[in-house]
Order: sequence, then C-alpha cells, then structure tokens
Amino acid sequence: MTERKADTHDKIMLGGLVINLACKEEFAVILGILTLAAEDLSGPGRELARHRFGRAGD
Repeated sequence: MTERKADTHDKIMLGGLVINLACKEEFAVILGILTLAAEDLSGPGRELARHRFGRAGD
C-alpha cells in the first residue's frame, strides 16, 4: 500500500471511530476528550498515558 493510501486509510478509520463515539456523546465532549488525550501524550507522562490509552483501546 502506498504511503498516501495508508494515510487515507488511517484517516477513514479514525473518522469512523469518532462517528461511532458521536452516537453516544456530544461533539464538544469528544473534542474535549481528544484534546486532553493529546495534551497527556505530549506531556512529561506521555509513556504512562500511551500505555493507559493503549490498554483502554484494546
């Protein structure tokens, strides 16, 4: 798969996850969750956050 196709595939998959979440939550709540997760993943505890979020996603 080309890099461009792989990128498109990843975006479609992520979009589908957000759409599925949107069935249960408001858009602002989902955006807030993603924003807080992004902050955790770029902060000093990023390895712990990555591990915690990875476990939750399995």
